[in-house]
Amino acid sequence: MRGLRLLALVVPVLFLPLACEDSSGGPAFNPEAGPGFEAGTTPEAGPLPEAGADSAPPAPLGVTVSVTESLLPLNNVRVILHDAAGLVIGDKTTDATGQVSLATAPSMVTVLIAHGAGAGSSVAPVTFVGVADGDKLFVRSVADVLVEQAPVGQYSVSFTSGAANANASTFDVFAGAGCFNTGASVGASVPVDLYPSCLGPKNAVLSEASLNGTILGFGFAKDLAKPAPSGVLNVGPLTFAAPGTTTLSATNVPITPFATTAVLSAVANDVLFRMRESSGAIDGGGKNWKTPMGFAEAYQAEVSFDEVNASSVSTRLFLRREAVPATNILTGVDYASGLAKITDAALTKPTPARPEVALTSASPLTAADGGIATFHWNSQIAQTSGSWTVVFPPSTTTIRLPALPADATTFVPADNVSIDEVIFLEATQVPGFKELKRLPIQPNFGLDLVDTQKPLPLPGTVRVTRWTAGVPG
Repeated sequence: MRGLRLLALVVPVLFLPLACEDSSGGPAFNPEAGPGFEAGTTPEAGPLPEAGADSAPPAPLGVTVSVTESLLPLNNVRVILHDAAGLVIGDKTTDATGQVSLATAPSMVTVLIAHGAGAGSSVAPVTFVGVADGDKLFVRSVADVLVEQAPVGQYSVSFTSGAANANASTFDVFAGAGCFNTGASVGASVPVDLYPSCLGPKNAVLSEASLNGTILGFGFAKDLAKPAPSGVLNVGPLTFAAPGTTTLSATNVPITPFATTAVLSAVANDVLFRMRESSGAIDGGGKNWKTPMGFAEAYQAEVSFDEVNASSVSTRLFLRREAVPATNILTGVDYASGLAKITDAALTKPTPARPEVALTSASPLTAADGGIATFHWNSQIAQTSGSWTVVFPPSTTTIRLPALPADATTFVPADNVSIDEVIFLEATQVPGFKELKRLPIQPNFGLDLVDTQKPLPLPGTVRVTRWTAGVPG
């Protein structure tokens, strides 16, 4: 499954400034606000302008498109403008700041991202449908080069002996995404190689002391500095305490043979640490996890329900981030509140130049904030491949890729184009489709907001319904 999987290349998450509240009373994304959630002083109201016959409509705000690669501005990227039918009405290129500014809003915008040249090259266009005046669109690409990361330093983690780990035979140590090692003795330090993907301004280390797979205790350290380049930073000795218990309940759980799963992660120093014991199926009785008391700044629960069809999988997913409750009982998940199941995404017009997909769902998905679809194709003869990501409004039932200029043939889908994935999402942190369009889109992978390997940037719930081609396993 493409959209909600661990990425091979992990990108530092840069979220836009956040503020304001949504209609439900929770915090919401507001890219135009200043940092933080505190409101500034309220300006005094002046006299209302007099209405007159010659009053002019407000000037258009225009549209800006920003393109980066590995967080650096990407120059000379073509940005194609389309009308409502997907026909080409303009052709721009990004400047040295990686931007294109448009005085008026076209109906669609396509950013032509490409990696490499000749054999082994790939293209990854991104199209925004339903563009409107005032939109600010962001495409954040990653260089399509598979380079094995080298460690930039190391933590050397030591432990104290106590009641919570005296009988332990395994000491697993986690320092972030992809940074892990294990030891077998309380008296031996555990070296943990650190890679750029798991280091932030401040960092955390979590250790599980276990015996035969049963967690006996947790030890941790937070707000750790980065080690010096190629250096070693001693961490600890960590003091271990017996686990606490954190509970998640669920209601209206579907009674079917399909998979219903729940995962709990602690958020510390803005990194997810997955609670490994007792993950799996959840029912009306809820689920308990052993958790390190005092470690998490928040918890993130992931609850999903998969229905496996003949040639696809329909998934409904809840992602919820919330502060650590005093009772250690998390807000429950009501399956009945999930977005409707996507029943099919059928390639109705498999014309290579402009393939079209018809979407069907158990009920309308207009309550969502919007959707994202990914097409894919490859040419074994030319040794090239491509993916096309489309961001579209929640009322969409048909997705047709737009036309491209005659000199952009390398971006045109090949004969074997397929639809890989379609998702609709609704997030309490996002007021609607206009704000969803302002979140950075990563070609071929979509939004960080639905990446289960990353913490949500704010408390709240993201509801997702997803259709994925193929059957896992």
